Amino acid sequence: MEDLSDLIHFFSSHYAKKIETIGIKENSLLFDLYIGILNGTFKNDEDAAYGIYEKSPKSKSYQKLKYKLYKRLLDGVLLIDLSKPKYNERQRAFKNCHKNWAIGKVLISRGLRKPGIKLFEQTIRVALLNQYSFLIIDICTDLKRHFSRYDSNPKKFQKYFEIHEQYTKIYELEVIAEDYHSKLKTTSVKKRGVYSEELAEKAMFYLEDLKEKKANLESKKLNYYYYLILIFRYEIISDYENIIKACQTSIDKFDNFQGIGFLYGNYARIFVAQITLKRFEAALSTLKTINSIDFPQSSSLWFQVKKLTLVLYWHMKDYQYSLEIFLDVFHNSNLKRLQQLTQNEWKLVEAHVHLLIEFGRIDPIGYEKRLRKFKLTRFLNDIPGASKDKQGHNIQVLIIQVIFLLRLGKIEEALNRIQVLNQYRNKYLKKDQTYRSNVFIKMLIVLIQNQLHKAATERKSAKYIKLLEEHPIQKSKQSIGVEMIPYEDLWDMILEETDNSFRFTPAKKRKVDDFFKNKGMF
Repeated sequence: MEDLSDLIHFFSSHYAKKIETIGIKENSLLFDLYIGILNGTFKNDEDAAYGIYEKSPKSKSYQKLKYKLYKRLLDGVLLIDLSKPKYNERQRAFKNCHKNWAIGKVLISRGLRKPGIKLFEQTIRVALLNQYSFLIIDICTDLKRHFSRYDSNPKKFQKYFEIHEQYTKIYELEVIAEDYHSKLKTTSVKKRGVYSEELAEKAMFYLEDLKEKKANLESKKLNYYYYLILIFRYEIISDYENIIKACQTSIDKFDNFQGIGFLYGNYARIFVAQITLKRFEAALSTLKTINSIDFPQSSSLWFQVKKLTLVLYWHMKDYQYSLEIFLDVFHNSNLKRLQQLTQNEWKLVEAHVHLLIEFGRIDPIGYEKRLRKFKLTRFLNDIPGASKDKQGHNIQVLIIQVIFLLRLGKIEEALNRIQVLNQYRNKYLKKDQTYRSNVFIKMLIVLIQNQLHKAATERKSAKYIKLLEEHPIQKSKQSIGVEMIPYEDLWDMILEETDNSFRFTPAKKRKVDDFFKNKGMF
């Protein structure tokens, strides 16, 4: 039902209640299904099928109704009026060119060649201005055929022949550039975001190849993908200075070529780089620019902006202000409509918020009604599969779990979680994206081994503090999205909660010693 729900919310945001434009009348079954999904009454196929027919979602009557609504909504997409102020010229040009192309194809296939060719000649002028390569090639194919076979005009034939030849070369290289970028992204996903020198070298090879091939060709899309690969390479080697420069150049070159997703992607990379480099004033300025982009509160981009905002304020140690931001997101009904991965990220944010409350960095007074009580078991149940993933946010899930368990005095449970964390550490420190997390895991182990005794922990963890100092976030390859609160700050909070007393009974101390000895963790 997800694709149907997306279409309904998209259509509703453009047409409001004017659904009669696509033949959906009130007091009809189509209307009941549409409204039920829109207002959240029908959360899945089971709800809808039993709510309308009192039948299984596999019933023919429900499947037929669902398909009929789906087709009506698809037809309605072409009816959307882009003359409203919310749409820019680029969006209007894209929609109108493709709409005219489809209409022209239908007219010519039905023998209405004259109006179809006239529409194509009008459309290709706009397509050329916006460099819609595929569309230009296809329209020129029809125009060449027409002015050579049906309405002989050597001058026009030659004109469209040359355009076709030029854009065939451009299109072929655009496909290569896009494939290069896709291969790099796919490889990084397969390796769970672990960037390697091999990947950096491959990106460099792609850049050099494209630079050579595009020497005599001018294409915004080609250059757009060239810069995407360039930025990706800088991300691989953690060159934040050049990330900022390349993203700004990309914005300057392609601002009118792409939409808000493009603008957000570049400004977000600049924003993250500035936070990582601890240029907080510059980051606040970039945040202001990002917030000036018109993001609907139902958009996934809006939620991403809010998360990055939280990360900024946490790195600035302005914890109290972050509570209002979190609550705005937490009570946004659109959060439940987002992908599960995004929902999980915000559950992790919620855990961080409550951790900051526990450590006295956030004062919850006055927010009790809007702030639900944190339950560790619910948090872990809401984010399944944490123990299966060896990268990213799942390390944070386990770290937060250990910290909460220690605060609750559940040492044995904390030890079990430490064992899982230690599996990620792989029994030795690795200087890759996980390095800082690996160091911090060792610090937690030291804390437990020393019975949460402050002086002993500080003395024996000093070498790990030094390792964190030698490998700050800006020099590591670990994303700030993983380390939402810098480990140095989190460690200070933990130590503030300790004192110079030994917390374990002799029996528990023996259990802890035996645990670490038997597990071979040091």
